[in-house]
Amino acid sequence: MSYYFLALNYRDVLRVKDLDVPIKELFPITFAIQFLNQALPSAGISGQAFFIQYLKKFGLPIAEGIGRAILELATLYMGFGTFFIISAVMIFKGNALDNRPEILFLIYGFSFLAVISLSIFFMLQKKGRGKIARWIISKLHAYFEKKHKKKAKNGENNLNNGQPNDHITHVAMIYEQFKSSLSVGVLKGHIRAFWLAYLWQNLIMLANIFTLYFLSFAIGFEISFLVAFITFTLTKFVSMVSFIPGALGVFEGGMTLILISFGVPAQPAFAMTLLLRAFTFWLPMP
Repeated sequence: MSYYFLALNYRDVLRVKDLDVPIKELFPITFAIQFLNQALPSAGISGQAFFIQYLKKFGLPIAEGIGRAILELATLYMGFGTFFIISAVMIFKGNALDNRPEILFLIYGFSFLAVISLSIFFMLQKKGRGKIARWIISKLHAYFEKKHKKKAKNGENNLNNGQPNDHITHVAMIYEQFKSSLSVGVLKGHIRAFWLAYLWQNLIMLANIFTLYFLSFAIGFEISFLVAFITFTLTKFVSMVSFIPGALGVFEGGMTLILISFGVPAQPAFAMTLLLRAFTFWLPMP
């Protein structure tokens, strides 16, 4: 079901971009995107790049495709943020920090990233480019220009026949897509599609949590739904901030350790983790 919910998320995010693509086109693509994201060391960029190219067949320009990816990530982070806040409330109400003080560091980390994300969102609502945006664009342009000169000095071939690449237009285009896609005015005009896209991200998380919960019954060491909820949410956070492709090893190690911290013996904890990975990724792929 999580892949179907993901296809629904793609559909409604595209509707924010005034493009209506049927589910029968999007559902098979979700598997290709997830496989590329997990298999290639690109921090999820490989799957998004594939999807952006795929959407060109429906007439969506690359710039708008990047905007669609931004909206998808926005709904993902909003959905995850909702679950993390609920988990934090559960942790504090259940006094879980008394025995697991290390969880507090994850809450601090989430709070820090949430403040940065909200600051960027409000910064993007300003008309024109602010000082920070201009500074970032100029620094990135200087970096790419320096990189180009270094390549030219080493005698490497260039597609532009030795002329410097105009990377500042690329960086500016991505910034403008952030600004236009996350504009409150734009989102208000497609409010139903945006909130539906956010809903599907929540249901994806919920489907994975239920999978972990029912796996505990199959293993023979039952955990409560609350433990499954907190465990998956904290593991998801650790894997999202990981730089390892597909969070391979980080996801498995993190979930096993969190389950152990809730009193699950090591063997069933590791079995639940591997089976969850199998049911949510490896088994659907064929």
